[in-house]
Amino acid sequence: AVDVKLPDPVFPKIDTQLNWLNCPSLELTDDGSYGVRVHIPASAYLLEGKKINIKWTSYTDTSNTVPLTGGELESGELTVSKDQQDNGLDFWVRPYETYFLPIYGFDADNDGSGKVEYTLEVAGQLYTGTTTVEIAMWGAGVSCPIPPPIIS
Repeated sequence: AVDVKLPDPVFPKIDTQLNWLNCPSLELTDDGSYGVRVHIPASAYLLEGKKINIKWTSYTDTSNTVPLTGGELESGELTVSKDQQDNGLDFWVRPYETYFLPIYGFDADNDGSGKVEYTLEVAGQLYTGTTTVEIAMWGAGVSCPIPPPIIS
């Protein structure tokens, strides 16, 4: 039996003090939209030529129980490159207007959550790495301004 523990996906622009995604977590992406980058870390299992599937789900609550209508995003089957084997793989949850903005104003607290899962085949079996995160993309009673503020 193989004991496989895939590394959890991470968010490079997460608010490290509060451990949630907020307006400064948004980045301008290569297609001109704003979104959130998810990073699948390099590991002994993320190997060149392997197939990986990534799925994001947005939720309107902070306990991941009420999915946002239209808030699912799937990568389809991707093939890991040599660079991704060495450095990990980035996946964009974009655009902001689809996966994050509808959480604001959905209910009184304006907070939600997200869940990212990825699957890799290891030794003939599928394994999953998962991370959940709180989303609070608003400030001073309004949704995130676009472009978002830059906080370093």
